[in-house]
Amino acid sequence: MMSPSRGTKQFLKQIAIRKELLKPSEQWQSPGTVGGCFLTAIRDEGVESARLDQILAPYWATLWGLAARGHWVRHDRQPVRLASPTRMISVAELSCLIRWSPMS
Repeated sequence: MMSPSRGTKQFLKQIAIRKELLKPSEQWQSPGTVGGCFLTAIRDEGVESARLDQILAPYWATLWGLAARGHWVRHDRQPVRLASPTRMISVAELSCLIRWSPMS
């Protein structure tokens, strides 16, 4: 087996240093029952549904993932919705999708 080159060793050392920099300087501590506090605040403060939607909008992707995970755990590991069957699409449909793509 070949030994790593000097450049590779330096590169690996840089990675190790950067990984250490990513570690928090203080020991992480649990903030307590954040979920319960959040639920109580929403329930007891009387926040209107539309206003709550606006406030939480930047976090929807994370919240939907969390909700789906909670559903999956609570309902015996069943998916939120069944996977849709795959279907063949025509060349015309494909070309419409390509022209519509936000990347084009």
